[in-house]
Amino acid sequence: MSAIRLEFQNLVVPVQRIQDLYPGGWSGFIADNAERIGRTVWFSSSLARVGGAMDPEMADALIQRWTDLGFTATEVVDGRTQWRDLVLVDAFGFSQYNCPWIMVAERVAWLRGKERDGVVDRSNFQ
Repeated sequence: MSAIRLEFQNLVVPVQRIQDLYPGGWSGFIADNAERIGRTVWFSSSLARVGGAMDPEMADALIQRWTDLGFTATEVVDGRTQWRDLVLVDAFGFSQYNCPWIMVAERVAWLRGKERDGVVDRSNFQ
């Protein structure tokens, strides 16, 4: 399965970026978040919902946690700010900045250029 269900505000990171940048790679991420998987964290083969928020302050704290780990939140391309290693997106696909690697429709996100073939949410981990 390659797509993830979205709720409220979602911090989403490509699985490959977690493998590349997270301390300990994918296995480090799984170990560090074991208690949150199926609650606030779930993932497909290509995207991970690494947390969620219902207010801007919580969302800012989530982003800060990931930038403290070495992820870059945004970058400027052709004079416009866009998301880079992660994206904060709501269930309807709205985001403060453009994100070149994500697609959102019907409260589901998947990697741009990939097939949307099945949706993962918290229920897949309970």
